[in-house]
Amino acid sequence: MACLTISCQWPVAAKCCWGCLLCCCAGSVGRCGQQWRGEVLLGLLIVLLRRQRWPLWAAVAALTLLLVDVALIAPALLTQAFNPLSLNLATIVLCIIALRGRTAR
Repeated sequence: MACLTISCQWPVAAKCCWGCLLCCCAGSVGRCGQQWRGEVLLGLLIVLLRRQRWPLWAAVAALTLLLVDVALIAPALLTQAFNPLSLNLATIVLCIIALRGRTAR
């Protein structure tokens, strides 16, 4: 994949590949490419192991840790539109709803 120099909302320009532009915009250029792989893997686990509860608990734990990480590393992101706080809390609530639905059966 071709790489390019982009400037995001962050005041820095990052050299990044097409597959991980979001990663660079989030300021994690050093870990470029690893973030989306983990998200895809966790999504596949949730879909493929839908009768299991542990993938949802793993998602809740990961989202909580990522939210704490953003709050410590880049707290300015918490006030922007579509910020990690609102998105992570909404996803955690959806995971909890799914977990409750699985215990009711």
